[in-house]
Amino acid sequence: MQDSRVNLAFDPGKNQDRNGESETSFLKMKMNLENYLEMTDDLWHSISSKLFVKRVRKNEVFIKAGEYCHHIFFINKGIVRFFYFSGDAEITSCFSFQNSFITALSSCILHKPSFENAQALMDTELVAIDYADMLKMFDQSHSIERLGRLLMENAYTELEGRMFSDFRTDAESKYRNLLKTGHPDIIKKIPLKLIASYLGVAPETLSRIRKKLTD
Repeated sequence: MQDSRVNLAFDPGKNQDRNGESETSFLKMKMNLENYLEMTDDLWHSISSKLFVKRVRKNEVFIKAGEYCHHIFFINKGIVRFFYFSGDAEITSCFSFQNSFITALSSCILHKPSFENAQALMDTELVAIDYADMLKMFDQSHSIERLGRLLMENAYTELEGRMFSDFRTDAESKYRNLLKTGHPDIIKKIPLKLIASYLGVAPETLSRIRKKLTD
């Protein structure tokens, strides 16, 4: 549903395949959801009927600060960077990898412009659902409503853990934690300056940290 006050940050008609996408495109998401709730055939049919695939090209910003986000995304493959501007500086707040759910949550829930931008750092495939469709499913199914609550609880605890960890650790420890996400080979594909921005250090400092960890 497009907000008439501003252009939609995510164009559901661009690089999208809804009707022609095979069930295999949604398998990773289904497997992820089964960590929270058993996916019966009826339950999965209700959910998958509202899903579509969005392919985002490398460096494309598909959620934009100041615009409205109306979708929840699951990263099938790829890397997504969230960032914002502080004056002229571009600050990376986090990286998200495959098998992760992402969105501009306050924009979806509160119908406010997004605070951050989301950018694909490589060609990325997303599975998406319209937030309004998800709310309708909550009203129609207690199981789906419970699933949504469990996902929200997990997202909040992960965010809280990351925030407290970031406050209490130095750049080297923060980089070690990033490597522990289980995607070390993919992390190597992220430009050095973006990781340095996330750590809050100069690229030269990050190079020294990397050298120290590999020695």
